[in-house]
Amino acid sequence: MSKQVTFSPTARRMIELLRNRGPMRPKDIAEDLKVSRRTVSKAIKSLSEAGLVKEVPYLDDVRGKIIVLKEKA
Repeated sequence: MSKQVTFSPTARRMIELLRNRGPMRPKDIAEDLKVSRRTVSKAIKSLSEAGLVKEVPYLDDVRGKIIVLKEKA
């Protein structure tokens, strides 16, 4: 039997945002959702662990990452 995963409201809103807007920086996600960067980081972690998003290097800033929605999301 598969385990049911429950996501925070922020994580669910982030999935919809990424579906509509495409890959985004965590900073931009936080601004659009009007939540803290820490809240976005927690949502990214839970979605990443579930295999729904991945972090990829941001070409304009080697330290930065962008969040990409995986196909199964």
